[in-house]
Amino acid sequence: MIFLFQVPHIFAKELSPEGRWKTISDKTGKVTSIVTISQAENMLGGKVTELFRKPEQDPNPLWTKYPDVQKDQSIIGLTILSGLTKDGGE
Repeated sequence: MIFLFQVPHIFAKELSPEGRWKTISDKTGKVTSIVTISQAENMLGGKVTELFRKPEQDPNPLWTKYPDVQKDQSIIGLTILSGLTKDGGE
């Protein structure tokens, strides 16, 4: 009987994007990195926490694609999501 009263609570739990997420290459279909999404001050942010590179590739490459504030910083530890908030129920 107790289990029946706990079931609605289990299903009512809100899903969250927080956690470790794999990024997958569109070209190869292989995992290329792990991005960790976390919440601080009611906002979500995400950082690259692991890279999966071929042995001949630099294991700790720098971000060089765009001339922004993060240019020439290590991709590992790079913030790629910031300031995300809920929009209604999403």
